[in-house]
Amino acid sequence: MAKFSDWLPPLQCLRAFSVVVRTGNISLAARELQLTNSAISHHLSQLEAWLGVQLFERHRRGVRPSEAALLLAGEVDESLQNLRSALARARQTQRQALTLTLLPALAQRWLLPRLGDFAERFPDLDLRLVPAAQLVDLERQGIDLALRYGPGDWPGVKADHLSDEWLFPVARPDLAQSLADPEAIAAAPLIRNPSQPWHPWFMAAGLTGHQEPDRGLIIHDAGMALDLALQGQGVALARSRLVEGELARGQLARLSTVAARDSYGYYAVTASSTHPALPAVIDWLKQAFNESQPANLAR
Repeated sequence: MAKFSDWLPPLQCLRAFSVVVRTGNISLAARELQLTNSAISHHLSQLEAWLGVQLFERHRRGVRPSEAALLLAGEVDESLQNLRSALARARQTQRQALTLTLLPALAQRWLLPRLGDFAERFPDLDLRLVPAAQLVDLERQGIDLALRYGPGDWPGVKADHLSDEWLFPVARPDLAQSLADPEAIAAAPLIRNPSQPWHPWFMAAGLTGHQEPDRGLIIHDAGMALDLALQGQGVALARSRLVEGELARGQLARLSTVAARDSYGYYAVTASSTHPALPAVIDWLKQAFNESQPANLAR
């Protein structure tokens, strides 16, 4: 059983005492703490009774703290601030964190512009991003969720389809006028990405006799292919999700209304994680992909 000396006075008494000493006025303290004057007076009397010491001199204009009260107020203020800090730290440790891995280009060009919306939707969820160009072992590396672009048949994981993807050629706007038809586009310097071949777009555009060019720039990254197009190095075959920012800002121009549906798509991939926020985050991803889907792709 705790001894009387281990007990503490009620917190509301200490708060009222601290504010009265600081303001020098019961009415001001009552206004700040949103209490009545009588409630403040009761808290002061309760603290004095608990201590067995008179802390204030009462007079017509209010109260005047004693020397002992002034000394005590400094220590109470410091203790209350320490308590606030401790409670804030404890609250932060209760915040959830979800770890998400995805391709660097998808992170930079699609996800980052939407993080504000994510924060509004999940104010108590910390998102840890792990951009990775290669597939990550989710279970071994403690990853809750992967946003992957691919066929959707990865072994040992659950893949939830989020969206298809569409491919079309893009270049700098100053080059667009001379690339007004599929034949001109196919004859232009094409930026090649082995993981994103031009053949599906050639077929969609009716260029059945055209093959992947055997010369020109080759880069194994869809985001960097768009960077090369921004520099005027040629025509890139863009994924609609990755190029939406450059198109909206007028930095790149879509060269053809023809778009090819890619055999790959976007998937929310999970392994053994039981994070309670996973279903809601996957729903948010589906909604975000659906809202950002241009209406004129399937032409």
